[in-house]
Amino acid sequence: MSDSVISDAVEGATKGTLSWTKEQISQIIKELKSGKSGIANELSQAIQSVKIQRNSSEWKLYSPYIKDPKLRKLTNLGLQLRINSKNKTQLEFLREKIREKYELEGLHIAEFVASKILSKFIASIIDVNKTSEQMTSEIEQVLNNVERDVSFIHSETDSNATIKKVIYILNVLSPQLHILSSKGNVNNKCKKMVVSISKEIKGYRVEEYSDEDEYVVFFKKLTDLTPNFP
Repeated sequence: MSDSVISDAVEGATKGTLSWTKEQISQIIKELKSGKSGIANELSQAIQSVKIQRNSSEWKLYSPYIKDPKLRKLTNLGLQLRINSKNKTQLEFLREKIREKYELEGLHIAEFVASKILSKFIASIIDVNKTSEQMTSEIEQVLNNVERDVSFIHSETDSNATIKKVIYILNVLSPQLHILSSKGNVNNKCKKMVVSISKEIKGYRVEEYSDEDEYVVFFKKLTDLTPNFP
């Protein structure tokens, strides 16, 4: 196989995903020619992920509404993270590449998509009376504010500190939305936190979603001050 053919394949395969340094591409070419694994194997896995997620029903749901080029790329990468989630080596490899190119904020957006919260959010706001432009605005606003508006609850999360933080965000900063998310044996911990938070806030509706072992709660700001979740 000629260098030009391999180079074209590498360039074409990596377009639309993550940028690679000249040194990395050179190493990939050497590995492809020698039959060794390493970076070339990671690239092969990444390419396969791209092919799978671009044809997924989930991407078809997101694609019409996410217009910002950067957010589209990070959404794609989030779906790739999920595909690679069962392989720790591939997962950490992709996480590091995302962090290098899009910094920590970009990684958090990709992880938000990987966690399936975005699909739940879209399902919660779909309305026959909403225009495509309104949907785009709401979805992109969520993605752009993941750092502020999403709290991932883990086993090591300090419940009291997080409860106080979320109450402050909702009562003082008053965003349109705040999200809590947990998985597996942390779900009960998250549910207790939601109850505590709900007693201390006003003007928000609480929507709960469970999917397999994932628990997600949306605190959505109300305009009519409908009575809140008990």
